[in-house]
Amino acid sequence: LSDFMDINNSVDEYVDMLNQLGLEVEGVEEVGNEIYGVILVEVLETQPHPNADKLKLVDINTGKEKKTIVCGAPNVRAGLRVPYAPSGATLPGGFTLSEKEIRGIVSDGMLCSPRELG
Repeated sequence: LSDFMDINNSVDEYVDMLNQLGLEVEGVEEVGNEIYGVILVEVLETQPHPNADKLKLVDINTGKEKKTIVCGAPNVRAGLRVPYAPSGATLPGGFTLSEKEIRGIVSDGMLCSPRELG
């Protein structure tokens, strides 16, 4: 958009500009506004969860450390880069994550799908 217009204004200023042109703005949706603390990680390895058929243990690299997360996604595999919400991260709806034991294994946060990120 910066090739076609000045994008240094606030959202409210753009709404006013569009309304002045006769293009009525019915609403503004700020995607991802409620999301805090989610980072991109690399999946290093996956293995079956020892106490659950549909869960996996996923080894990830956060760039600062390596962790193992419990995950239910059937398509997660080594080499993928995926969004990771560690303990303390906030997802849409104001949901704040904490460390949790899942079938006997402690998971510090979760890997997120697009649906979970809104």
